[in-house]
Amino acid sequence: MNDSAKQVAMERQRQGQMKHDNRVVCDARRRHDGQPCQALSVPGKKRCKWHGGCSTGPRTVAGKLKCAANLPIRH
Repeated sequence: MNDSAKQVAMERQRQGQMKHDNRVVCDARRRHDGQPCQALSVPGKKRCKWHGGCSTGPRTVAGKLKCAANLPIRH
């Protein structure tokens, strides 16, 4: 491996480590035992993908109307 290939490999490794630097342990609680979730959060968030880290909710008017239409009917 020549020097430029080593530098490229080291840079890629450093960038990969940086992606994981902004991940923390999820701060949600598990339902079945009340213990904290042990999964890593979505990068830049505080919750894992199972506890809402990826969810953004409806953003557009059409999305909000579709969400409201799927709510259960109250009597």
